[in-house]
Amino acid sequence: MNIDFPIGAEDNARATGGVPWCLGRPGKGFCKKLFSDIVRVALFLVAAGAMIAVPTAQAQTFSVIHTFIGPDGANPYAGLTIDQAGRLYGTTWRGGTGPCVMSGLNGCGTVFRLTAGGLGWVSDTLYSFRGTDGEAPFSRVIFGPNGTLYGTTSVGGLGQGTVFNLKPPPTVCKTSLCPWDETALYLFTGSDDGGEPYSEVLFDHAGNLYGTTYEGGDHSWGTVLN
Repeated sequence: MNIDFPIGAEDNARATGGVPWCLGRPGKGFCKKLFSDIVRVALFLVAAGAMIAVPTAQAQTFSVIHTFIGPDGANPYAGLTIDQAGRLYGTTWRGGTGPCVMSGLNGCGTVFRLTAGGLGWVSDTLYSFRGTDGEAPFSRVIFGPNGTLYGTTSVGGLGQGTVFNLKPPPTVCKTSLCPWDETALYLFTGSDDGGEPYSEVLFDHAGNLYGTTYEGGDHSWGTVLN
């Protein structure tokens, strides 16, 4: 089921996520709570191709915990997801290994994991996109009800983006070079079903998946998908 936005619908057309909507509305109830929560917790930020951690008690300082170099990813636009063990998961818009089949670029983007260790944070590239399976993830990944990762790519697949699922290898991997198994759950066409999903997906308590697309739909202003 898709919900199509009419032309010019305020705050709905070109839907790309909730936080940008709040930037000019800090006094509204939802936004006030959102910014209050951000101030209270420790922030993990993505800036200039590096992962940085900012403690709230020392907001004037930060530590770089990883710098991307291309093969492990490049241009991280999205936020992070943290698991119960304290490991961080995220995406990069470009970078990765191998050619990008759809666009001819080297690196269609990655999904990565950062693990804290005695000598610092260790980065593992969980998956490098190839274009036909997705390209240029713009949003973070989340954990689904089955404990695996779900996300979107803004383009790739049929050219209009994908919804994907990532699962760990079926056997225990002893190196950081073992990619996770990726399944493209849906390939957008850019027509009635929408196209270019920039935002993350979410699940309700019944396990239903929801998301948005930047384009497509009956009026070409984006959709809400289920």
